Amino acid sequence: RLGLPVRLENDANAAALGEWRFGAGHGARSLVFVTVSTGIGGGVVVDGRILHGRRGLAAEIGHMTITNEGERCVCGV
Repeated sequence: RLGLPVRLENDANAAALGEWRFGAGHGARSLVFVTVSTGIGGGVVVDGRILHGRRGLAAEIGHMTITNEGERCVCGV
């Protein structure tokens, strides 16, 4: 038991918050972080808070709809 609130985030959101707090974005009001690895993703920090979006997919570049006729992601989104 930690006695503190715990929040789980994906890698891109955690990296965005880390860069905003300790890294290249330190002192900035807002920050956008992009990652290209096993997928294409990102994280957005606005006023010290991670922007999740309505469906929890804010900045998840790999889930942006380019065309309605395209293939659906294997995750179902």
